[in-house]
Amino acid sequence: MNRTLVSLIVSAFAISFTFSAITKGPVKDLKMKKLQKSRMQENEPTVVAREASYWNKPHQYSLRNGASAALVDSSGNGYGMVSSVTRPIDSTEDYLSIAYRQYCGVGTTHGQLGGAVSEDGEEWEAYFNLNANGNPPWGGGAGVGNGSDDTAQARYPSALATDDFPFALWNEYTGVQPGGSQYGGRLYYTYDEFGWEGGSYAYPSDLDLLWGETKDLWTASPDMFTDGEGQNALAVSAADWSRSNNYYFRSEFVDGVIVMGEEQIVIDEANCLVAGDASGSFNTAPMVAIDDNTGYGVMGIIGLFPGGDEGTSDISNYHQPIFKITTDYGQTWQGPDAADDCSFYHMPDSYWQTIIDSWDDVYIDECGGYEYFIVDFWSYYDFDYKVDSAGNLHILMTMVPSDEEYVFWVDGAGWYHFSASLEDLAANGQDADWSWSQVADMQDTWIFSDNDGETNIWQSMASLSFAQDNSDVVWVVLNQMNEYACGEVYDDAGTEDPCDDLYEYPSISQDLFVYKSTDGGATWWNPLNATSSIDNPDDYPASWQGVCPDGLIWCGPEEQYPHAPQWSTEDEVYYMFQMPNWGFNEIGDLLGADHMNRVYVGKAEVTSDTEGTLPDCDDTQVCGTGDTNGDTFTDVLDIVAIVNNILGTLPLDDFGLCAGDMNLDGMIDVLDIVAVVNIILGNRVSDDASQAKFIRTANGLSMESDGYVGGFEMTLSHGPGFDLDLVAKSVLDGVSAFNTNGNTTKLVVVTPIEGEIFTSNSDFSIENVVAVNSEEYIASPVVDGYVIAENYPNPFNPSTTISYDLIGASNVNLTIYNVMGQEVATLVNDFKATGSYEVVWNGTNSNGLVMPSGLYIMKLETEHGIVSNKLSLLR
Repeated sequence: MNRTLVSLIVSAFAISFTFSAITKGPVKDLKMKKLQKSRMQENEPTVVAREASYWNKPHQYSLRNGASAALVDSSGNGYGMVSSVTRPIDSTEDYLSIAYRQYCGVGTTHGQLGGAVSEDGEEWEAYFNLNANGNPPWGGGAGVGNGSDDTAQARYPSALATDDFPFALWNEYTGVQPGGSQYGGRLYYTYDEFGWEGGSYAYPSDLDLLWGETKDLWTASPDMFTDGEGQNALAVSAADWSRSNNYYFRSEFVDGVIVMGEEQIVIDEANCLVAGDASGSFNTAPMVAIDDNTGYGVMGIIGLFPGGDEGTSDISNYHQPIFKITTDYGQTWQGPDAADDCSFYHMPDSYWQTIIDSWDDVYIDECGGYEYFIVDFWSYYDFDYKVDSAGNLHILMTMVPSDEEYVFWVDGAGWYHFSASLEDLAANGQDADWSWSQVADMQDTWIFSDNDGETNIWQSMASLSFAQDNSDVVWVVLNQMNEYACGEVYDDAGTEDPCDDLYEYPSISQDLFVYKSTDGGATWWNPLNATSSIDNPDDYPASWQGVCPDGLIWCGPEEQYPHAPQWSTEDEVYYMFQMPNWGFNEIGDLLGADHMNRVYVGKAEVTSDTEGTLPDCDDTQVCGTGDTNGDTFTDVLDIVAIVNNILGTLPLDDFGLCAGDMNLDGMIDVLDIVAVVNIILGNRVSDDASQAKFIRTANGLSMESDGYVGGFEMTLSHGPGFDLDLVAKSVLDGVSAFNTNGNTTKLVVVTPIEGEIFTSNSDFSIENVVAVNSEEYIASPVVDGYVIAENYPNPFNPSTTISYDLIGASNVNLTIYNVMGQEVATLVNDFKATGSYEVVWNGTNSNGLVMPSGLYIMKLETEHGIVSNKLSLLR
């Protein structure tokens, strides 16, 4: 069995990359971590960069409920998507547009800007060098992979879309400026001058026409919208890393050209909040979102009020959303007190206390012998603000339970959704009504350390999207560990003490999960794993010899940094994400974003809440492994055990029921069998059936399908003395069976091949049938055998061809009669199997005599019915 052995976070200062396995025990992390601005800087390599020739395998996902993804391009450095405030994907009714940092060769630059557009999200047209690499008026920064000093350096790109044009917006890393700018962050934009798929992007234009050497604008958050007069407009917020504050720009469009206003300060971090410094800030960059329909919008951060870093704030000590709103399409912004520039909307402490009260009061560290009281929370620095089509504000943020000093990866840690009416906020200020819900429990993801030894929460991102025509439909796309995150005991050290157990995590990886709400975010459907990739050492380059290269804990297919556009539909959501290519790293840092990344756009169609829940890793057993007998192998024996459980001949015990429930839907059926089959045979199916038709014949049952059928289960009712002969052929032999109990027979056939299923000695009726392909339930109609027939030409001279399709084997008699009912000729009198047949009548009788012109009757008789057609013979 393939194994991935990884280490959990023991504490913020106790990380080791030398462990071959991990000890399950207390897990905690320092609470007051600052977000370091240096995360984007290119540092000296800490691990040898590996060959550029290796790529992670391109993954073309095609899963149940319609999830799929298309590989668009590659990014030489994946930091273009790590900021949650950027908008790298946008949509219109007809098009999708994305922007990203584009790979352009070894030792060239990590700052070339790429863009791509699509009509359906499946076929993409990629465009190169949108930031005019090679002849820009700005210089480049020095460092690994940066190219020469005159090389363009795009950072943190966003994609924007109007009905007429796709846009890209980004900041250039122009280097230290004489006026004091540390990085020379300068905002630019471009657009396709010839419209969608025109293929000609304009030379980059300054967003801030008054940009100077003191400015250092980074991590811009843009929103393009239609204002109350039907004109396109652009709002942009950005953090200034040298001036340690946030700045806002609002545009008009003049003859299709963006004309930006002067910078404004809306969220004054330097004077109204806990100010950041050279080491970082407790406050995020601002994010902006404005609704086209209502003119309502929001600009917000996750941050701390003055004194919040020391617990002495007069407003609130919680690390939480802090924002202002607009009611006029971003022309003006206000807090509850419009006359006070430092007046911000936030949620009252009593509101946060309600959430804290829903968690366990005490966390007991049984292995360390400590007891901690949960009285607080900490929110990390990835989040989302968006506005739906009804003008409702939605906020997505992380919450981690804590005491006064530490955060804990326990129940309650996860992504939370908050919603309020912007109209209510404008009218009632802090007294407005809020709703909240937990979208996803993330403790079993964040408990793991990433390749740099830090908690995985730093690589966790979630993004909101809405159905434009139905504000009750809310989507969340996020990355979290798959069901293999619970692990299995690898070595119990020969004791009964769980604190010295070592765990292994076969096939664990970060996947993208899609959550859907149909009540405005109050409740959420079970998540759809939209990528479902697993870590498989067989996919590694041969030189790795089945293990990650030195310095890496994770090196499998990790889907990271998802972003979603503001608008989707009621049934389908789009999202953009990237996958690290662990074999190519010109920088040398360990995180996935520092490697080359494959850039994907995916979409998921979710129309029913049929997915299983992820397992709770606090349980002692991991469900959904398929290993029903606990022998550490998933094989044919496990399929037989599940078949016997369905038939009732040998029920599974609690252990087997848990392991056999492959899709975690709380029941055992043929879909779980197929999941085990996929483990044994591999997911090689490309022609999944959408239907398996079951055909009753005179003495049994046959099946026909339009593709691969993974299996079916069926319940028959019949009289006493019933017996059947299971003659079905299957891809995987030896795991199909039936069991008769009184007047009921249950039947399971795995990987059936089209044709006869069984013959029986007496009549029966089919009470229930469930069929699946390689991953989902499919239609399974039951029909009696039938026959259809036609002839051509008609009228005819001298002959006509009679074609007939026989569904269900039968004796066949095909006879020609005259209008007097007298037999003229018998063309067929034989037993025929299911199939298509042809026979020619040349207008003669059984004795070979030529028949005169006139009307004749063709009569086709089978055990399934009689078909009669009129034939006109013209001499």
